[in-house]
Amino acid sequence: NGVSYCYGCKDDISIFDEYVSKLGSEDRELFLRILWHYEAIYVDEPLGKYRDRTDSMGQNFGKMIMAQKYVYDKITKLYGLPDSYKKKALSSVYYEWASVFYNSLHIREGLKLQLKSIIYNPMNPYPYILTRKMLKQVSIAFKDKIV
Repeated sequence: NGVSYCYGCKDDISIFDEYVSKLGSEDRELFLRILWHYEAIYVDEPLGKYRDRTDSMGQNFGKMIMAQKYVYDKITKLYGLPDSYKKKALSSVYYEWASVFYNSLHIREGLKLQLKSIIYNPMNPYPYILTRKMLKQVSIAFKDKIV
Protein backbone atom coordinates (compact mmCIF):
# COMPACT_ATOMS: atom_id res chain seq x y z
CA ASN A 1 0.00 0.00 0.00
CA GLY A 2 3.03 2.31 -0.16
CA VAL A 3 3.07 3.06 3.58
CA SER A 4 6.32 2.40 5.43
CA TYR A 5 6.55 2.09 9.18
CA CYS A 6 9.23 2.72 11.75
CA TYR A 7 8.89 -0.34 13.96
CA GLY A 8 9.18 0.52 17.62
CA CYS A 9 8.61 4.25 17.05
CA LYS A 10 5.80 6.27 18.57
CA ASP A 11 2.51 6.31 16.68
CA ASP A 12 2.86 10.02 15.81
CA ILE A 13 6.07 9.43 13.84
CA SER A 14 5.53 5.95 12.48
CA ILE A 15 4.66 6.59 8.83
CA PHE A 16 6.02 8.52 5.90
CA ASP A 17 4.36 11.84 5.12
CA GLU A 18 2.31 11.14 1.96
CA TYR A 19 2.86 14.63 0.57
CA VAL A 20 6.64 14.33 0.92
CA SER A 21 6.46 10.86 -0.67
CA LYS A 22 5.07 12.48 -3.82
CA LEU A 23 7.94 14.97 -3.87
CA GLY A 24 10.77 12.72 -2.73
CA SER A 25 12.89 13.03 0.42
CA GLU A 26 10.33 11.19 2.53
CA ASP A 27 13.10 9.16 4.13
CA ARG A 28 14.94 12.33 5.22
CA GLU A 29 11.74 13.76 6.68
CA LEU A 30 10.94 10.58 8.59
CA PHE A 31 14.48 10.24 9.93
CA LEU A 32 14.46 13.84 11.18
CA ARG A 33 11.20 13.22 13.06
CA ILE A 34 12.62 10.01 14.54
CA LEU A 35 15.82 11.78 15.58
CA TRP A 36 13.77 14.39 17.41
CA HIS A 37 12.43 11.66 19.71
CA TYR A 38 15.24 9.09 19.83
CA GLU A 39 18.98 9.10 20.35
CA ALA A 40 21.04 8.01 17.36
CA ILE A 41 24.39 6.28 17.17
CA TYR A 42 26.84 6.11 14.29
CA VAL A 43 27.37 2.70 12.74
CA ASP A 44 30.35 2.48 10.41
CA GLU A 45 29.02 -0.23 8.10
CA PRO A 46 26.37 -0.45 5.39
CA LEU A 47 22.98 -1.49 6.77
CA GLY A 48 21.04 -1.28 3.54
CA LYS A 49 21.29 -0.82 -0.18
CA TYR A 50 20.33 2.11 -2.34
CA ARG A 51 19.03 1.52 -5.84
CA ASP A 52 19.87 4.31 -8.25
CA ARG A 53 17.95 4.27 -11.53
CA THR A 54 18.03 6.82 -14.31
CA ASP A 55 14.24 7.20 -14.10
CA SER A 56 14.11 7.53 -10.30
CA MET A 57 12.76 10.58 -8.54
CA GLY A 58 16.27 11.26 -7.23
CA GLN A 59 17.34 12.17 -10.76
CA ASN A 60 14.86 15.07 -10.86
CA PHE A 61 17.18 17.54 -9.16
CA GLY A 62 14.78 20.48 -9.11
CA LYS A 63 12.06 18.41 -7.51
CA MET A 64 14.47 16.92 -4.96
CA ILE A 65 15.72 20.36 -3.93
CA MET A 66 12.12 21.57 -3.58
CA ALA A 67 11.28 18.47 -1.51
CA GLN A 68 14.23 18.97 0.80
CA LYS A 69 13.31 22.63 1.28
CA TYR A 70 9.77 21.54 2.16
CA VAL A 71 11.14 18.99 4.67
CA TYR A 72 13.21 21.59 6.51
CA ASP A 73 10.32 24.09 6.48
CA LYS A 74 8.06 21.41 7.96
CA ILE A 75 10.53 20.22 10.62
CA THR A 76 11.34 23.80 11.68
CA LYS A 77 7.65 24.61 12.15
CA LEU A 78 6.73 21.23 13.68
CA TYR A 79 9.31 21.47 16.47
CA GLY A 80 9.42 25.25 16.86
CA LEU A 81 13.05 25.51 15.82
CA PRO A 82 14.66 28.85 15.03
CA ASP A 83 14.83 29.84 11.38
CA SER A 84 18.63 29.80 11.64
CA TYR A 85 18.53 25.98 11.93
CA LYS A 86 16.61 25.73 8.68
CA LYS A 87 19.01 28.10 6.94
CA LYS A 88 22.01 26.03 8.05
CA ALA A 89 20.35 22.84 6.85
CA LEU A 90 19.41 24.39 3.51
CA SER A 91 22.94 25.70 3.09
CA SER A 92 24.10 22.08 3.30
CA VAL A 93 21.40 20.94 0.86
CA TYR A 94 22.40 23.58 -1.68
CA TYR A 95 26.08 22.72 -1.21
CA GLU A 96 25.40 18.99 -1.81
CA TRP A 97 23.42 19.69 -4.97
CA ALA A 98 25.99 22.21 -6.25
CA SER A 99 28.56 19.45 -5.99
CA VAL A 100 26.28 17.09 -7.95
CA PHE A 101 25.85 19.67 -10.70
CA TYR A 102 29.59 20.36 -10.89
CA ASN A 103 30.29 16.64 -11.18
CA SER A 104 27.93 16.44 -14.15
CA LEU A 105 29.51 19.58 -15.69
CA HIS A 106 26.37 21.69 -15.22
CA ILE A 107 28.50 24.61 -14.05
CA ARG A 108 25.89 27.39 -14.20
CA GLU A 109 23.35 25.43 -12.12
CA GLY A 110 26.07 24.39 -9.68
CA LEU A 111 27.23 27.98 -9.26
CA LYS A 112 23.67 29.17 -8.53
CA LEU A 113 23.28 26.53 -5.82
CA GLN A 114 26.73 27.23 -4.41
CA LEU A 115 25.83 30.90 -4.05
CA LYS A 116 22.53 29.98 -2.36
CA SER A 117 24.50 27.83 0.06
CA ILE A 118 26.70 30.79 0.96
CA ILE A 119 23.72 33.15 1.28
CA TYR A 120 21.85 30.77 3.61
CA ASN A 121 24.91 30.26 5.84
CA PRO A 122 27.95 32.46 5.13
CA MET A 123 29.85 30.67 7.92
CA ASN A 124 29.61 27.25 6.23
CA PRO A 125 33.12 26.63 4.87
CA TYR A 126 32.16 23.88 2.41
CA PRO A 127 30.68 26.01 -0.38
CA TYR A 128 33.85 28.12 -0.39
CA ILE A 129 35.98 24.99 -0.65
CA LEU A 130 33.71 23.83 -3.49
CA THR A 131 35.00 26.74 -5.59
CA ARG A 132 38.19 24.77 -6.22
CA LYS A 133 36.18 21.79 -7.50
CA MET A 134 34.11 24.06 -9.73
CA LEU A 135 37.22 25.65 -11.24
CA LYS A 136 38.68 22.22 -11.91
CA GLN A 137 35.48 21.12 -13.68
CA VAL A 138 35.40 24.34 -15.72
CA SER A 139 39.02 23.81 -16.81
CA ILE A 140 38.19 20.23 -17.84
CA ALA A 141 35.16 21.42 -19.82
CA PHE A 142 37.14 24.14 -21.61
CA LYS A 143 40.10 21.86 -22.22
CA ASP A 144 37.81 19.35 -23.96
CA LYS A 145 36.34 22.11 -26.17
CA ILE A 146 39.73 23.55 -27.10
CA VAL A 147 41.35 20.21 -27.97
